[in-house]
Formats: sequence, C-alpha cells, structure tokens
Amino acid sequence: YINRLRNNSFAVQDEWVEMVKRLSETLNVNRVVAIAESGISSPMVVGFMKPVILFPIGLLSGLTSEQVETILIHELSHIRRQDYIINLVQSVIETIFFFNPFALLISTMIREERENCCDDMVIAKGISPLSYVKTLAQLEAARSTTSLALGFIGNQNQLLNRIRRIMENSAKNDWGKGRLVPVALLFLGLVC
Repeated sequence: YINRLRNNSFAVQDEWVEMVKRLSETLNVNRVVAIAESGISSPMVVGFMKPVILFPIGLLSGLTSEQVETILIHELSHIRRQDYIINLVQSVIETIFFFNPFALLISTMIREERENCCDDMVIAKGISPLSYVKTLAQLEAARSTTSLALGFIGNQNQLLNRIRRIMENSAKNDWGKGRLVPVALLFLGLVC
C-alpha cells in the first residue's frame, strides 16, 4: 500500500521542495526528505530510509505558506524522532497482543503522545499556538469534505484533545504532571 502511495504520487512545485530542505536543516533532519501529492485524505510521512511527506492532492494550493510550513515542521518532527520505526514496532506488538486491552490502551496513549511531542516541537519552533490550531482545524475541514477515512488528524475527539492541550500549554508550561500518567501506565503495562 505504501509503495502504491509513493508510486502514484505527483511532484510539487520547487518552492515546497526548497521549504522542506530549509526546514530539514533547521530541525537537524539528516536524511533527504521528498515531498509529493497523493490520493490520501491527510498529510503523512511514509518511508524510513527515503522518507516522503505526502499531501492530499490540491491541499497545498488551498493553504497559505505559513500553514504548509507548520504542517511540514510537524511531519519533519516525526522523521527526526524516527516515529515510522516506532509505529512499525508498535503495530507488530498490537498484532501479537490483540487480545490484551491494556496493550491496546497503552498503544493508543503512545500514539497520542507521539502526536503531542510533534505538536510541542511545532510550538517550540516559534509557530503561534493559535495559528497551529487554525491549521489543524482547516486540515480537518478539508479531510471531512474529501474522505471519511482517518489520517493525520485522527478522530474528532483526538483533534479536540490536541487543540485543548495546545491552547492550555500555551497558557501555562507544565511538563511534569501531564507526562507522569502515560509513563506510569506504560511501566505498569510492561510489568503486566
């Protein structure tokens, strides 16, 4: 499926390719990252050795340069953190322990935390939280009108939780309490 997405993708304008190169240098991403448009419902990264950031066809023309930059920072953060490999390992573990509700709960929490970490990196790079939230909402609106599939945004409750977290963290910077519960649950799950 991923190979089909890659092979059926379309090249984008050179300005977006240059933006990806510039942002990759800024975020210390050491790989060459390509960007393309494909028949998907929301932006995503595919590949590990040769990562490609895929955008839905036509989405780049409907967003401002700042919004595209915001999305690219988020996706490049996934590449920098090597989330593709983590997602692969997590999928194998979910397949093996499909019967264990705790494993599935922990897996869901890890996925949410991966998104939260990338959201934090976007905010740390100087993007306004309000601007980022508006971009997420616009992506959801575009995704809702083109497809019913789940993608970059996830379900609406997850989107609402991400928006709430971004806006609350912009008001106060509280690292400890919000991270303690998922770490404790992960530890408990591994012990079980």
